[in-house]
Parts: sequence; C-alpha cells; structure tokens
Amino acid sequence: MNYIKFSKFEDLDDFRDSLLRGREIVFEYTGKEYGIFLFDDGIYVAQSEHYETEKVYQTPDEALEYTIDGVKIKDIITTVEIVHRGI
Repeated sequence: MNYIKFSKFEDLDDFRDSLLRGREIVFEYTGKEYGIFLFDDGIYVAQSEHYETEKVYQTPDEALEYTIDGVKIKDIITTVEIVHRGI
C-alpha cells in the first residue's frame, strides 16, 4: 500500500472529508499509533497492533467520540501527528 505523509487536519470537516473518501488514517498520540479505517460495514478505530482496543462506528462523528486515555479523538485530531493517509 502506498502512503504519503500529510500535514495535520485543518479542522473536523477536513477529517470527516478525508475519512469518507476512503482514506486510511494513522496518527500518533502519546507515543502510540492509532488507525482509523473505513470498511463496508463501518469505521474501525484502534491502537495499532492492539485489537482489543478496536471499536466500530457507523459515522465519522461517532468515530470522533473514540476515547484515548480519557480524551476524545475530536479533541485531538487537529493537533496530533498524522503518520499516514493511505490513498
């Protein structure tokens, strides 16, 4: 799979748009990587290589409610380091 390093999301709409276009989003937060992936049956969010943290959502807004160490993705997605946005 080809990956391109992108800048941070400008705002929540930028995140939603990217996700709905089928982007595979990987970001780093507190030294750990997390992935957000759009599949036919939902949006999967999890810490990389830690499948027990996986949750499935139906909309980008629901996925933004995923909590990492007590912080919701919607509160950090514009400030975290975006490692990959697969195309």
